[in-house]
Amino acid sequence: AAYVRVKTGLKGILHSDELPGYGITEEEVKNMRKALNAEENDAFVLVMAEEKRALKALRAIHERVLMLFEGVPAEVRRALPDGNTEYLRPLPGAARMYPETDVPPIRVTEDIINRLKERLPEKFEDKVKRFVIQYGIQEDQARTIIRRNLDDIFEKAVSLGIKPSIVLKTLLGTIEEVKKEVGNVKNITDDVLMEVFKGLAENKFSKEAIPEILSYIAANGYRPIDEICEELGLKLMSEDEVRNVVRNVVEELREVVSEKGLGAMSIIMGKVMGIVRGKADGKLVSRIVQEEIRRILGEK
Repeated sequence: AAYVRVKTGLKGILHSDELPGYGITEEEVKNMRKALNAEENDAFVLVMAEEKRALKALRAIHERVLMLFEGVPAEVRRALPDGNTEYLRPLPGAARMYPETDVPPIRVTEDIINRLKERLPEKFEDKVKRFVIQYGIQEDQARTIIRRNLDDIFEKAVSLGIKPSIVLKTLLGTIEEVKKEVGNVKNITDDVLMEVFKGLAENKFSKEAIPEILSYIAANGYRPIDEICEELGLKLMSEDEVRNVVRNVVEELREVVSEKGLGAMSIIMGKVMGIVRGKADGKLVSRIVQEEIRRILGEK
């Protein structure tokens, strides 16, 4: 019916399975079947219009029926509320591919092509190779970063002077750990991550404090990094403050140091980091611990 409606403009046609109805009686249906020599399982169609339009509609019906023998017709169909579909229009062919009349034509010059080539995005495999060479990371890490669309924030963070390994650990490890701990990380957006990385680059806290800061943000939302560090007690300690902590621990374990020498490093580091974790860089702590151990050994 939709096919005929589109082709002829008629509102519809009557199928025999809809009859009697629409003012047509059972007796009239029987008479039509008899006139058409139609058997019980045969179907017929009625078209009511002036002769010219009626004949056009019947030709469209005949055309549509023949399509059944050719398979599924190539056409655009409209979805109906009941889940069925109906004919809407034929698929556009070459005859319909005419220039857009409302837009002026643009001549594609060699210069335009060259400028477009310069702006093409980097190919996946090329970017993987570049990350491996430029940042010294593993190939599988580079692929994961790029596939997760983290390559942009990775490069921005590294450009701040942060080691690629720290950025990688944060993006691929720490955030997943925070998600397991807090439940969701919707508050940790790319902009928030960049603020955290900027705070690290500006020595507002140590890299060991990143998990605690991200956990806080995930649970409570973002606040200026200085305020978060103040609330969590993560303000970076000065070298003198770190040395005082190390010296106290070394003095406390003087006997262990005298017995093991530099072999006491791990014991002292563990105790010191338990005090200054998140407030002092691990490398700074390690250097001061070595210096203080050598000081004790030099006094013997």
